[in-house]
Amino acid sequence: MVATPMAPVEVVLVEDDAVIRQSVRRALVGCGASVREFATAEDALEHLKPDAVDLLITDLRLPGLDGLSLATAARARGCRCRVILITGSYDIDDEARRGALGPEHIEILHKPFSLSAVTALVTSCHGGDPRDPPT
Repeated sequence: MVATPMAPVEVVLVEDDAVIRQSVRRALVGCGASVREFATAEDALEHLKPDAVDLLITDLRLPGLDGLSLATAARARGCRCRVILITGSYDIDDEARRGALGPEHIEILHKPFSLSAVTALVTSCHGGDPRDPPT
């Protein structure tokens, strides 16, 4: 598979499954993204600062702080990056919490997924300035 180059993008990737995390990181780096990866939301949170991150890709279900809580905490710290939630299960409670964050900033990627689906979604989310919500 030939990687399609994308505009420079700063990504924080949070996934507790090391195989998934490393595969996604490799695919994104292969497309030109700069990726910082973490196994827990708590470890990632200190790196989610205003204007330092374009995109947060996080598993919804993590040990400790979950992905939506991480996105909420990042917003509270002034980080306006877009968010991709990776999930194998997504329910109405998750949808309500997602709505509270502003659905224009959050995309859902359902497991299982292909690496090409990840890179396509990242490219789509990164159109224009990823910190600006679509109008």
